[in-house]
This record gives sequence, structure tokens and C-alpha cells, in this order.
Amino acid sequence: PEYTPVEVEQFRDVLYTMKDIEVAGWVRSLQLRGINLPDEMKAEVFLIIEEQRGRKNKESK
Repeated sequence: PEYTPVEVEQFRDVLYTMKDIEVAGWVRSLQLRGINLPDEMKAEVFLIIEEQRGRKNKESK
């Protein structure tokens, strides 16, 4: 689905009000409900998730 600029900004507002550690769970919750991220946000969301996973892996070593 295509989102309006206002809708994309609403997704972005939610994204940047949560902690990095919460982002993967939020994305999974959206997927389970059949809600797709706006295409223009996917790269930034997955970058946050990858950075968080990298931090978690360093902490577990």
C-alpha cells in the first residue's frame, strides 16, 4: 500500500519515540497484523535493527 506523506510521518514519529531495542518487536507486531512499513522507511528501520543486533552480539561475547 502507498502511504501519504502524513501517514509516513506518523510511522516515523512512532519509530523515533521508542527505544532501539523495541524496534524489532514493533516491526514484527506490524507484520503479524498485516501492516506494511512505508517503503521510504524500510532502510532506516532495518539499519536500527541491525545496529541493535550488533550491540547485543558484542555484549554477549
